[in-house]
Amino acid sequence: MDRIVKPAAILTAILVFLCALAPSLPAAAALRSPESVLHSMSTSEKLCQMLFVSFGSYTDSEGRQTLSPGARDCISRHGFGGVIIFAQNAVSSADTVRLIDDMQLSSSRGGAKAQLLIACDQEGGTITRLGQGTAGPGNMALGAANDPSLAERTGRLIGGELSSLGINVDFAPSVDINNEPANPVIGVRSFSDSASICASLGVGMMRGLRSAGTTAVLKHFPGHGDTSTDSHTGLPSVDKTYEQIRQNELVPFQACINAGAEMIMTAHIRYPRIETEVYTSPVTGRSLTLPATLSERIITGILRGDMGFNGVVITDGMLMSAIAENFGAVEASCLAIEAGADLLLEPVSAVGSSGIQALENFIEALTEKADNGSISMAKIDAAVLRILRLKQSKGLLGAYDGSGLEARISYAEANVGSAAHHAEEWEITKRTVTLVKNNGALPFPASTGRIAVLIPQSGMELSARYAIERLRREGLLSSGCALEVINYDGADYQTVKSRIGNADAVIAVSVVKNASGLRSSNAALIERLIGYVHGYGGKFAVLSAHLPYDAARFPDADAVMLCYSSKGMSESPYGQNGPMNEYGPNIPCAIYMMFAGSPTAALPVNIPRLNEEHRFTNEVLYPRGFGLAYSDAPQPTSAPTSAPASESPTAEPTGALTDEPTEGVTEEAATDAIETPQATAGGTAELPDTAVPGFTPEAGTATPSFFTPEPTAEPGDRSGKLLIAAAAVLLPLAVITALIVFRRKK
Repeated sequence: MDRIVKPAAILTAILVFLCALAPSLPAAAALRSPESVLHSMSTSEKLCQMLFVSFGSYTDSEGRQTLSPGARDCISRHGFGGVIIFAQNAVSSADTVRLIDDMQLSSSRGGAKAQLLIACDQEGGTITRLGQGTAGPGNMALGAANDPSLAERTGRLIGGELSSLGINVDFAPSVDINNEPANPVIGVRSFSDSASICASLGVGMMRGLRSAGTTAVLKHFPGHGDTSTDSHTGLPSVDKTYEQIRQNELVPFQACINAGAEMIMTAHIRYPRIETEVYTSPVTGRSLTLPATLSERIITGILRGDMGFNGVVITDGMLMSAIAENFGAVEASCLAIEAGADLLLEPVSAVGSSGIQALENFIEALTEKADNGSISMAKIDAAVLRILRLKQSKGLLGAYDGSGLEARISYAEANVGSAAHHAEEWEITKRTVTLVKNNGALPFPASTGRIAVLIPQSGMELSARYAIERLRREGLLSSGCALEVINYDGADYQTVKSRIGNADAVIAVSVVKNASGLRSSNAALIERLIGYVHGYGGKFAVLSAHLPYDAARFPDADAVMLCYSSKGMSESPYGQNGPMNEYGPNIPCAIYMMFAGSPTAALPVNIPRLNEEHRFTNEVLYPRGFGLAYSDAPQPTSAPTSAPASESPTAEPTGALTDEPTEGVTEEAATDAIETPQATAGGTAELPDTAVPGFTPEAGTATPSFFTPEPTAEPGDRSGKLLIAAAAVLLPLAVITALIVFRRKK
């Protein structure tokens, strides 16, 4: 009998040990469901899971960007839903990996029941956050190519780099329709003023990001493209009916929802003909209709009800003026939750010890609101469940495994901003360059003697030199071609004229970031210089490097080319062996194509004709879909008297063509949350507190297997089955042992 009893007793002991150990086993975590996690959470834990916070910047004694002790402690004490990082947190790839690893470990040490969502605004083009990375040409440039496969490639490129850093959410793409040319905040962040183009490219970008392991966030619902006010500085209002936006602004969002969108960001914009509830602001005392972020009619009724979106809704930054100047932080958050929002983006600033204390006070006040019934617990539970289900689908439900940090850093440094990625970025960007006017000046001959390139900012000098050097290296430009880069910003006519001299060709880079830029001194200077160069027989090409609407500003130019992003470069790609700083490919690519290749893209937006005061009219000069190739017949030297025939018979925009922007706001300054200030280096002062699919590291770099995120195990997963199988064998033995022992005692 002892032969049976002793082994059975041992097995029983093993079973008891496994049961005691089970809470820390991966298999046990595998058996947890979002529902069980939700039921185990306190009210405060649920509300913290609904917060997306930012802690600013902190530099340690070794000069690395990291978490301040206060921020680390705050993350450990609260299971936040996510953390947003900005450019100041992502200067180098190595520091970014370390920072995110520290965030995830801090959250796990505090007993968080799910890992953090880590996000940034890496839209591409002018809106990027990675100091070292691959920006891509930007949305409006992709709209000019109008090829969903290019949008998908770009999304995969950006998403792969984010994933290798540990960033699992991208606040992109913007699927706003830029149907207001004077829009002060969207502009080139939009694919087009066509709903169908925004829809197809938005789906492509979303799929590309998702294929690389990054969750895309569609923004800004229900649309920020037809406003003349920036919600960072004011509270915009759009006077459209539900039926009007359903046929236009909502089209891209619906297409993305149909294609499996997982997250959508709301806009702080009022739609008084849709959301009619009048609210008295506790801050200003004035009555106003609720913006979309706080509107149950828009979030729950339209987005979830009519459009069938079952994913996670995140607000735009709650610190933006549209919210902060009209609502208190706690009150606005209560309204947003009641409206149906799941995640609150930066409800308060958590920079420095005072900011962290403000966040603590906010959590306490919000918890009190939930406990006294001011916020529906059913809505809180529904929101948290959606968040946990998203995290489960991304392998983020359960503790964080921080092993292999140095290998992850090595992989990120080899992957982010690699030569291979920049080569792909260049090929994509070549497909986006658009030519709308050419009297035969382009392409410039390879033997062009002297070229003067006029730039409005010093950061573009290397962009111009890189283009010329690339042409030379590829044998497309004679060695006798001389290049002179002239910064004309703030310069007087005589100075620039004397530096141009008798150049054979002049390329003037024009940067217009809002409608008032069409009437700037720089625009007037270019116009005057065109006459001077023509006077001695030279050729003059204008490169529109940001908003495309200045294509109508220079009717006497020999050629007008567009590239849709004015980002420069801080170092030349030539001679760089390791990670290099992110740069804009658009300007060098467009200058390159003034000599080689042939443009194939077409306008993604209608270009209005300007009146004598250089203000928009309601007449279209160059319609969406118009674009020239070098094989086309030369165009007249003056602007056409009638609009060229459109190649894209998409619906005309419904917004009026007005051109009064918000003063002092430039498009590239826009961000969906508020950038926090840099901290003092050294950290002594009080400071703010897997293999990627589709990407291969540089040759000779091993790809660590842990880069592929493991999905959160379901009860049917192998680890769960092993534990169940062991229990199935050991439990009967334990029962038999108990019976034998009982009988022997009798």
